[in-house]
Amino acid sequence: MKKLILNLVIGGSMLLISACASQKEVSTPVQDETPATIYTTDDTVQPEPEVIKEEKKQEPIIHIVQKGESLWVIARKYGVTVQAIADANNIEDKSLIKINQKLIIPQKSEE
Repeated sequence: MKKLILNLVIGGSMLLISACASQKEVSTPVQDETPATIYTTDDTVQPEPEVIKEEKKQEPIIHIVQKGESLWVIARKYGVTVQAIADANNIEDKSLIKINQKLIIPQKSEE
């Protein structure tokens, strides 16, 4: 009986060792860009999980018009067009802005 139990333990250990030895290590990136290790029991490669990056919502930039500024000067300062600032602030006459007026500065479009 002891011999049978010993054979079962040794056989089970050998099976476990061979299963571990046949595993293949595969690196796949996860959301935080650190590789994760996926073990497979055959030679197939696990597909990489899709990483969905959230668009970071940026707070709108508010510019307060200072003496001597025009929409053109402000647009150059932020790297946007005069028309984009006018559209974002519903300004029809681009020459009529006032000191201390708050202007929403649109985000640069990424192309």
